[in-house]
Amino acid sequence: MNWAPANSPVATVLEGAKEDTFIALVMVSDADARENGKVRAHIQQGSGPFRLKHIQGDSYIIVTNGTLDREKETHYNITVIAQDYGDPPLFCVKHLLVHVLDENDNAPVFSNSLYKASFKENNVAGYHALTVEAYDVDLSSVEECLTPYAT
Repeated sequence: MNWAPANSPVATVLEGAKEDTFIALVMVSDADARENGKVRAHIQQGSGPFRLKHIQGDSYIIVTNGTLDREKETHYNITVIAQDYGDPPLFCVKHLLVHVLDENDNAPVFSNSLYKASFKENNVAGYHALTVEAYDVDLSSVEECLTPYAT
């Protein structure tokens, strides 16, 4: 298997990728002759929103076959099975790890809809009056904003 990007240890795809986006090239072969040497390949069910597309001879490509959402699934393990037409049929199993890359598709939200603070007058400069938190699922983190005064 060869995947995109070629210099990466795993295949990657943007979460907003269109259907039929290229993930990997799969080439299968069998050294046997006649029916014993003919091979078919498929992706195991449950491997995610991907499909194997036959391009020519013993070559296939893995492409997206649905929408990807990194906030729901950060990676997939695609299982490809190649099986010959021999009797008994023999097979080979390969796994391809695919990481879903994030796109900025979610707005940050505040942890609370209303923040309220009370403090006495004549405080020193830099007095901590309120902590405001916002969460962005694209980052999967909480950002704190410190406000030294109330407005």
